[in-house]
Amino acid sequence: GHSTSVLFGGLVLVLSAADVLDLAEEMDVINSTVATLTSGHSHFGLVEYSIFASLLALSALIGLYIGCFQRQNTVSDYLLGGKKMGIIPVALSNVASHVSGITLLGVPAEIYLFGTQYYVIAFSIIGVTFMIIYCYLPVFHPLQLNSAFQYLEMRFNSKVRTLGSFIFAVSLIVYIPIVIYVPSLAFNQVTGASVHVIAPIICIVCIFYTTLGGLKAVVWTDALQSVFIVVSIISVTILGVRDVGGFNEVFRIAEAGHRLELFNFNPDPLARNTFWTVFAGTHFFWLSNFAVNPGATQKFICV
Repeated sequence: GHSTSVLFGGLVLVLSAADVLDLAEEMDVINSTVATLTSGHSHFGLVEYSIFASLLALSALIGLYIGCFQRQNTVSDYLLGGKKMGIIPVALSNVASHVSGITLLGVPAEIYLFGTQYYVIAFSIIGVTFMIIYCYLPVFHPLQLNSAFQYLEMRFNSKVRTLGSFIFAVSLIVYIPIVIYVPSLAFNQVTGASVHVIAPIICIVCIFYTTLGGLKAVVWTDALQSVFIVVSIISVTILGVRDVGGFNEVFRIAEAGHRLELFNFNPDPLARNTFWTVFAGTHFFWLSNFAVNPGATQKFICV
């Protein structure tokens, strides 16, 4: 109905900038993490350099292979992978696209500094998933749109589409440099390499495989990176638990430091992390990222 369309349009226009609003606070938390890395005197060895170089090289090779050996003669082939992409790589790609260096460095630091109440984000993601399945995909998929902004033009007019596109572009201009800067800064702390060298290398590799391979290259490189992310998280968890002395010791230390906070139902909207603030805040954050984000909707259509 009309109210649903207005709600959707509002989400596109307002929530497309949601990533930007929390960047300052997230950067404070991330800087704490980087300071911890620096104080620990951690440095890359041959194995770490090999893994980093392999990930960049494989990403570039995927783009090169798809661009040179797989035909992409139409706009649909280039932008939507011919609408024949598999569910698993697309799902992994969506995960990798929205789990940035800010997430990997910021969330652990947030929980370490302010407690485990942030885990409620998992419930909001589940809720958003059902909303996408039953509210958004039934609209997007039958229309086979290349972008969420096309819907704005269909439902309203070209001016609304232009406004939505402009707001989204501005949010990306602010957001992407931070996303690139954070892992570059972490890499700088463990290698000594200049951030001004690392960041351009990352950008060049991403531009290279995206330009050559289109959406197919993006999906498959994201899938590869998501595997690296999961393996890295599991490895760090195992090593951390081992070094501390087991899971029991981990929970004992967390309890002693008053970090275990599972069900804080404080209704105060100004409290930093409660069940309600985390659930509501991250619900709309993930809704903007997965439901109406052009990158996510493009991947939904490519299946």
